Amino acid sequence: GFVIHHVYGNQFQQQKWGAIPDFAVARLSRLIPLYWFFLLVFLTLSPMGTILFTHENAWLLLPYALAVTTWWPFSIDGILLGQWRYYGISWSIATEIFFYVCYGLFLYRICYVKHVATCAALLAAVLIGSFALMLVLFLTRDTWDLLVQSANPSLPPRTQDFNNSTYRWLLYLSPYGQIWAFIAGALTCQL
Repeated sequence: GFVIHHVYGNQFQQQKWGAIPDFAVARLSRLIPLYWFFLLVFLTLSPMGTILFTHENAWLLLPYALAVTTWWPFSIDGILLGQWRYYGISWSIATEIFFYVCYGLFLYRICYVKHVATCAALLAAVLIGSFALMLVLFLTRDTWDLLVQSANPSLPPRTQDFNNSTYRWLLYLSPYGQIWAFIAGALTCQL
């Protein structure tokens, strides 16, 4: 968040919506070609291609192609794609792309915060708010984890397989649990 805002904040402030295409091209051209190259490597040189093309979850090629594999708890045979040994490491790229989408659509507005006190208060609110949210999620995990588990029975409960649980996906692999750090970075840069 700090680096993205440092590099693109002024451009968004000057061009507003006109900066979005330049930002999208700059960020995606940095990530997507190499991401797609390694996706093709894994699809052709590892069992990943055979599993996806013959598996009932062949539709998962679409989230892979769009680099959105962490935006939902996608899984194969109870294993989160971010944990899957075939191209699981790509989870961070999907999460990073989510941050870019958020920044290009609305987080760039942080550049309009001009007063130090306002920016510091927003940063403190994000830090305290995200800590409070994570604490509440942790303390109430037995309640909401059961609800989430019933909505997504393809993944094991966190008590049986923590690494592949919806709980871990939500708080670690998904962009939703990490967006607060990105926002704090952008606010720190603005400050």
